[in-house]
Amino acid sequence: SWRQTTNLVRAVVPVPEGTRGRDVAVECTSTKLSARLRDGAVFFDKAPLRKKVSPETLEWELAEDDGGLALVVTVEKLDRTFMAAEHWERLVAGHPPVDTQAIPVALSQEFED
Repeated sequence: SWRQTTNLVRAVVPVPEGTRGRDVAVECTSTKLSARLRDGAVFFDKAPLRKKVSPETLEWELAEDDGGLALVVTVEKLDRTFMAAEHWERLVAGHPPVDTQAIPVALSQEFED
């Protein structure tokens, strides 16, 4: 799954219990995202992002999510989105779109965990 604020996008991907930080490889350019486990599982393989991001802001962690372990990848949007028409309708190309008209006009600037 993925979420967005006015200035951030976050991908949340379930990973097997017992996964450790050294098992994870995450890379980001301004236009592509890669995330995989060293055992060969691939979540994003140079996936084209919907819009540009600031790769130097990339952060990732392993965290509990919905009762299981998840890889949480967060990166700053290059251009903040303030209006529904500007919000990202998908994180990466090929994923199903969300209805941006259903997103509150004023997105939060931070994630509410």
